[in-house]
Amino acid sequence: MSKEKGYNISISAFSRVAIFNPKARLDVFGDGPERESLERLGQETPP
Repeated sequence: MSKEKGYNISISAFSRVAIFNPKARLDVFGDGPERESLERLGQETPP
């Protein structure tokens, strides 16, 4: 996971999807230098 791949954009955008479909899931697989910050972003981003 790296900044160049834009996972942060996907996580932020998915929070909007979750508003309309609370059962929707975003599964992200991988490891790398950005993993911890992306996990934190996923937990802190409101639906």
